Amino acid sequence: MLTSLKNLQKSHGAELCEDATLPSSPTVRLCDYDRWHKPVFTYPSLDVALETGFPRDGIYRILIGVESIDLMIQGSEILRAGRGGQPLLVPFSGAVSNRNDQRAPFFSGLGLSEALKLPLLAVSDPTMARSGDVSLAWYAGNDHLPNLPDLIAEIVDHFSETFSCKPLLIGGSGGGFAVLSVLPRLRLRATGLVWNPQTSIGEYGASAVASYLRAAFPRSADENGLNGDASDEVQRFSIQAILAESGIDHDLTGREKAGIGELLYLQNRGDWHLLKHAGPYLRTATWERLSAHSFRQKQGEMACWFGKWGTGHAVPPKAMLEKILAALAGGNSASQVAVLLDDKEGVEEPLVWFDVDGAPFLTALAEWRDGQVLARCELGASKGGYAPESAFYLLVDGQRVDARWYSNEPCACFSHAGGGDRLDVIAFIRDSLGNIRTARAPVPPRPVISVSEEAIQVHCVGAEPGAHEIRPAATFPESEADDAKAYWSSLDAASHATYTKRQEWSEALAKELARHSPKSVFEFGCNAGKNLLAMRDRMPNTLLAGVDVNRAAVAVAKGFGLNVQVSDESSLKELADGAFDVAFTVSVLDHLPHPEVALKELARISRIAVYLLEPWLGDEGKVVRNYNRALSRDIETTPYSYSWDYQELVKRTLPNWSCVSRPMPLPTNLGLFYFLFELVPAHA
Repeated sequence: MLTSLKNLQKSHGAELCEDATLPSSPTVRLCDYDRWHKPVFTYPSLDVALETGFPRDGIYRILIGVESIDLMIQGSEILRAGRGGQPLLVPFSGAVSNRNDQRAPFFSGLGLSEALKLPLLAVSDPTMARSGDVSLAWYAGNDHLPNLPDLIAEIVDHFSETFSCKPLLIGGSGGGFAVLSVLPRLRLRATGLVWNPQTSIGEYGASAVASYLRAAFPRSADENGLNGDASDEVQRFSIQAILAESGIDHDLTGREKAGIGELLYLQNRGDWHLLKHAGPYLRTATWERLSAHSFRQKQGEMACWFGKWGTGHAVPPKAMLEKILAALAGGNSASQVAVLLDDKEGVEEPLVWFDVDGAPFLTALAEWRDGQVLARCELGASKGGYAPESAFYLLVDGQRVDARWYSNEPCACFSHAGGGDRLDVIAFIRDSLGNIRTARAPVPPRPVISVSEEAIQVHCVGAEPGAHEIRPAATFPESEADDAKAYWSSLDAASHATYTKRQEWSEALAKELARHSPKSVFEFGCNAGKNLLAMRDRMPNTLLAGVDVNRAAVAVAKGFGLNVQVSDESSLKELADGAFDVAFTVSVLDHLPHPEVALKELARISRIAVYLLEPWLGDEGKVVRNYNRALSRDIETTPYSYSWDYQELVKRTLPNWSCVSRPMPLPTNLGLFYFLFELVPAHA
């Protein structure tokens, strides 16, 4: 050590530090070091800390302005013994439940360190000391420490280099997010272990994220109206805006995973994090199956295991964690441990993953059986041979009237008393990570047996008229186009809260476009950018651009780092022929009273294909009212919504293009009428 212990400032007890020079930030630190019963050493700066080192067990406070990064060292005698390559446990804490009057610092992993006789370097999240209302801060940083993960990585690297040890970073839930954030920042070789981690802060519970942001970025929280009185939807919009402005690393889902290092990712099958966090994070890597529930990254050192060790967002049992850590500390790779877990923990149902095994070809079938509609799905072979879950809709004249939610049954029965011109079924299959495929099939006419004296006659049930009110284009006033544009461009920020959510159709569309390996993609009507974000995750090297008429939505999209601008179809004329490989829309042309101009321009600027995810209700015109099955009544349709026959529209306006379509229902008011139209030039 370059300096002695005499140069350390010792401090004990509860502490309240204030700095009146920074009124815009919470400069009160709520700390209680006494409860840890450890000596406390204070360094005036990170440079002094790294120069002096950490010579003995205790708590080390590293002052950085008004903030303090608090560390706990345990088992330093093992490190001083000098055995090179000694594993160093580096735990990150998850949420603090029932915090009440508990004060920072918060350290975890002490029991595991003692049980496994491993030295420990635990880090407390400094933002937790700012407010007693904060239960979780993800080690993401705050307005004074926006680069907190980099600082933690620097400390871990220096400590490990000094003692010639190998870091083993561990954490679950929010602590797992910290591991995923810090691990790729380390210079030295390290291993990570996470369980049920969050991978995008914005996708966690709105109240917890709002509490963190109010403490971490109070000025931005005030400016964006983030308070406890707002609804979750409005809060989520403010949350996305603050996260985009903050400069912190808050969304890990779209990152390249090849250089992250050795990582074992554990996910409980019954946890909602499986679909919201594990799926989007793991989707950007390429995987191969090791066993029924374990997988290995093809280009990298990650492995994942999907188990069942409790209900919901449960922490793995301590004995299980000790075995895993002992195996990793003993030199076993993440892949070896994942396979070992599959052998020992014995989960019955295999994990189904379309991206690994390939989605089986899906065919929907429908028939009448004993007076009921029998819906079935037939599946082609997949590489893994594992059966996905199935769900079914029954549609009457395009409206969903009944549903059977996901189960392991490949069929479902629906009762139908009669009525309607057309009956259809939609079959869905879903893998364990939430990837969905759909197919649609018409229901044949129902035979009704009536007995007369002459013979048995078979006839078909009659139909009832539809419930939509659609006004033809001939009735539109001259101002219709200007009125529609004014409406959609004037929606305020709160109206766009739902558009910042990542949706299943965004992921499905990104995967569809990725088939073309496009070098450039353009979205007409990009709104707040959720579709382009899915494209960026799926195709990180593709040039992405978009336009939208709504200034508030474009501001949100720009906050995500997207190349977008405020404009309408008139701006497309400024683009060169074939400027982009692929262009697409999602529910945009259905808000234009005259979509021909936009469609022609999109075809002109697209070299390979144009995709339209738009609704078709069977008649052309302005949709004024529609029947909402959930409310069991007619409702007014969203203003300036239109139904266009895109097959005919393409024939009229783009005679040298072909158009094919398939149903792609969305979870919206008119969602069951959405189709994905693929337009391809004749020379393709």
